[in-house]
Amino acid sequence: TGEITDEAAGNADVTTISLTGDESVEEGTAATYTVNIDNAPVTDVTVDITYTYTNSQTGDIETNTQTVTILAGTTEASFTVNTIDDLLAETDENFTVTISNPQGGGLESIVIDDAAASVVTGITDGTPTAEDTVYA
Repeated sequence: TGEITDEAAGNADVTTISLTGDESVEEGTAATYTVNIDNAPVTDVTVDITYTYTNSQTGDIETNTQTVTILAGTTEASFTVNTIDDLLAETDENFTVTISNPQGGGLESIVIDDAAASVVTGITDGTPTAEDTVYA
């Protein structure tokens, strides 16, 4: 018979989760993000998604995605955030997407990479067209 020795108590194998995504999108298009995990989980992993607005407003994006699931045996899951073309001439706007609270996975320890826990995305105002023009 053999003996399997893992690590000493308190020294769990650490699996890291990170977020990548678009740093800039044109108003009215979608920004794409990917949650990555460096070891494929044994069971599904869920990760919470939050949004903060730097100099944009709540009506500038659709925040439908609140949780992302990385399926067992895979190492990433992607989601999109739609930006809203509000037809206003305005300066560029920014919002931040942040991951938190990883759950599941059947792994010893899951942590979020602090340097890759969020992505700031700029929304550039589209080029006005004739239909965007207001006559007074």
